[in-house]
This record gives sequence, C-alpha cells and structure tokens, in this order.
Amino acid sequence: MAMLTAIFALLEFGLSLTGQQAQLVPPSDSYTGGTPQQRDDRLLLQMLHDSEDLEAISRELSAQDLCDQLLCRASSIHAGRCRGHNEIGPDGKAIWTLDNQYRPGYESLAKFTGTVIDASGHPFPAACVLTHREDSREHRILITPDPRDASAPYGVYSCLMDLNNPRTTGQCSFEKT
Repeated sequence: MAMLTAIFALLEFGLSLTGQQAQLVPPSDSYTGGTPQQRDDRLLLQMLHDSEDLEAISRELSAQDLCDQLLCRASSIHAGRCRGHNEIGPDGKAIWTLDNQYRPGYESLAKFTGTVIDASGHPFPAACVLTHREDSREHRILITPDPRDASAPYGVYSCLMDLNNPRTTGQCSFEKT
C-alpha cells in the first residue's frame, strides 16, 4: 500500500511540474510576429471589431462601399471616399455631415488601394480587396460581408504573394476554385 501511495505521489509531483512549465511558457502563436503585414492584418481586424469603428463604417456594406469606408477611416488622404449625408441644421439650412471620418491609429492601412471582386464564380463575390505592393511581394486582404454575426459582420482573409514566382496569378491560394 505504501508503495502504491509513493508511486501516485511521484506521478502527481511530475504532473505538477509539467503543468507549471506549461504555464510559464507563453503559447506558441505564429501570428504574433512582427512583420508589417501581420501588424496591418491585426490593425484591420481591430478596426472591424471595435464597436465605435463599426458604427462609423457600417455593419452592412459590401464591395466598393466597404473599401471606401475602410480607407476613409484609415487616412485623411482618403477623405473624399467618406460617406456622409445631409442634415437640417438649427437654422433650418441643410448641412453636410460625415458618418465616417479618419481616426488616428490606422495610418499604416492608408498605403493600401481598394478594389472589388465582381466575378460571380469567385469564392468571395462582392468582397472588398485591399492590396499593397512592396518590393517583390504583394499583401492582399479580402474583406467579405458576413451577416450571420452582428458583432463581427465581416470576414477577413489575407495572404502575401511573391511576385517573382511565375506561378503567382494575382490571387491568394484560397481564392482559387
């Protein structure tokens, strides 16, 4: 009986050491790297999950309107893309107000250009595509409407393409059907 107790005590001691080591070492996450592309992806995800940003951008956009509002939020350079509307001011005259305006903190996203996927056979129809070329690589981000989740109404897909590779087709591997 004493021998059995000693075996269990050793087993429990070994498990407690292993458990403590697992708590001391942060979990391995390949996406917490420090590349500019990873930072841009995280920044875009932050924008699309921040309630204040989502209210300004709108939760029900697709294609070109979505691209315009994302870039408008990222930089004052894109202010012409910001959506707005007319309101009646206190004096009874119409005034133009912006629903969405540039917000500091997203400046690194201003380097992207926005286009739209218009092909019905594409796996992500009506997606906003943000692209940025740097050296021989292109960072491509697809943002798609996802009405199933009101708290996260957009899906984000990203890839980095090597433009020197002759097999690069201008699309991410997950876009090919």
